Amino acid sequence: MKKRNGFTLIELLVVISIIALLMSILIPTLSLARESARQTYCVANMKQLALAYISYTTTSGDLIPNGFVSNRTSSNPLNESHRSSWVEAPQDDNGNKVHGNATLKHRQNGIKKGQLYKYAKEFKLYHCPSDYRFKKGATPQQQIYRTYVVPGALGGDLDGISRREKLYKNSYDKIITKFTRIKRPAEKYIFVEGASKGSDAQKNFEYGSWTIYPEKALSRGGWYHPIGAYHRRKASFSYADGHAESHKWIHNETVKYFAGNKPANELMPAARNRDLKWAYDHFPDGKKKFEFNTD
Repeated sequence: MKKRNGFTLIELLVVISIIALLMSILIPTLSLARESARQTYCVANMKQLALAYISYTTTSGDLIPNGFVSNRTSSNPLNESHRSSWVEAPQDDNGNKVHGNATLKHRQNGIKKGQLYKYAKEFKLYHCPSDYRFKKGATPQQQIYRTYVVPGALGGDLDGISRREKLYKNSYDKIITKFTRIKRPAEKYIFVEGASKGSDAQKNFEYGSWTIYPEKALSRGGWYHPIGAYHRRKASFSYADGHAESHKWIHNETVKYFAGNKPANELMPAARNRDLKWAYDHFPDGKKKFEFNTD
């Protein structure tokens, strides 16, 4: 009988089919494992920022850092509303704000000038590893590095006395300026994941703060600002008691909207949205009353 060398064509096809099947099973599993690791890293970053935030308030007489990050310069630095922000806008080595095409160095300069850098001195703490905007932005202007944003009621959205008066009446019942005024700190988030697109040359970073005004954004399903869609159905939050955790969204449309795959005007009515209610209920006080009907 003649000795056979190698495999027949059928045997090779069977082996290739088995390998392909195994790869189809393993690749999604590995992808999920990598994303789980990145989200764990993100939550750890947000915990460190929350602890830095709390540390700042212990040395500032209970005052919180300004949550509104602007590229404007205060004309009245003595006004409480013009306290330095927790981070600053992109800037060059001389402190000049950089509009448009900011580099990574410009963006890190802004982080370094912020009030929290003394307590959180690693740039990577300000960036979620699943946030690929810095790598995939179409232009340098859109290559945003800092992921995390502070809710607007935390000393944010303040740009002068007249601006503060307007916000007290129209947007928030109150603006929180002292840390101990945050009620139920274990339930109230102080950092969220931003979703800025960098479409404006003067807003080439996570500009301002993250806000939620259901009553003012009914045409957008109640979401005034989206949240970063970096972890499939989840998002990371850090809270005023120093802990951080991920939260899983209930509605498919929430995930699609945050990812840019569903227009805001096609979202369900705000009053029925359980994801919006969760974000509203855990917002750190100060917001106007809004009635939900999610039962």
